[in-house]
Amino acid sequence: MIAVQTLDTIILIVDMLGFSVMKKASKGSPVIFDVTHSLQCRDPFGAASGGRRAQVTELARSGLAVGIAGLFLEAHPNPNQAEM
Repeated sequence: MIAVQTLDTIILIVDMLGFSVMKKASKGSPVIFDVTHSLQCRDPFGAASGGRRAQVTELARSGLAVGIAGLFLEAHPNPNQAEM
């Protein structure tokens, strides 16, 4: 995962090629992909963070397509009212 900082946000970028490296290094242990934290956007000047929730499905499918064992997802019943 790579972090890219713009003027007002830190965005994480997931490198799908890293999953095969992790699978080999884990020697048979399952590799789980933390989808929601991978889509997190942080404010470099504050404690708040948000996410790019519109991309959860496509990123989760990408992880499954490269053969990871499972997904970790966090959810909120009303994301627009969730505390950041």
